[in-house]
Amino acid sequence: FLALWMLQQLPIFSLRWFQKELNKPDSHRLGKFILMALTSAISISVSHILIRNYLSDTISIDAAGLWTAMWRISAAYLLVISMTLSVYYLPKLSSLNIQYEIRREITHGQRLILPFVVFSSLIIFLMRDWIVLVLFDSRFLAMRDLFAYQLIGDVIKIAAFLYAYMMLAKAKTTVFIVAEIFFSLFFVLLVVLFVNNFGLVGVSYAFTTNYLAYFVFVYFWFNISCKKGIFDGTDPQKINTH
Repeated sequence: FLALWMLQQLPIFSLRWFQKELNKPDSHRLGKFILMALTSAISISVSHILIRNYLSDTISIDAAGLWTAMWRISAAYLLVISMTLSVYYLPKLSSLNIQYEIRREITHGQRLILPFVVFSSLIIFLMRDWIVLVLFDSRFLAMRDLFAYQLIGDVIKIAAFLYAYMMLAKAKTTVFIVAEIFFSLFFVLLVVLFVNNFGLVGVSYAFTTNYLAYFVFVYFWFNISCKKGIFDGTDPQKINTH
């Protein structure tokens, strides 16, 4: 409500826009993106709840807290990369309809983004004890064993996203939803398997393994789609703003 009130003060915004009849084709296109966003948010959240409950029941509530803390650190430093992908990379892919240009943009993203992720991960690994003490306290130093494979998984995760964003850019709703649900459940199953065999550090093993499998999936999906010419001349799902 505050945002609406502030927007109403601007000359470029009018509440009368909401009185206009909905454009069904554009609403249908927007609906695909909303559905994909909801699926991602729900599947990831549910999988994390299941993992936290499992760690609490099988190890301890402290173990669940250590994993959550590790996840927060991972999400925080990757936020810069995620924003870059959402603000620049995704719209750029959406605007491209020639296979050669799409491949070139992905290669460009790999050369620009992946070295930064690797460098950031290395710095965080080397400074992990200091980071834990600054953000938390000495009781969280036990999470230092989670850093190595979590950070490796982060690098693989971003590498996979460079291909997976084509699902969003070209509104491949079905394959995106199936992949999100499947790999969220697969993550939970891997956690159960690895934690039973390796203890808490098994969560990091599961994270890396899950995103390695996800990378293989999106890599082959992208290349098979290119061979079929799916991206050539594809409607970039632009929304009519008039």
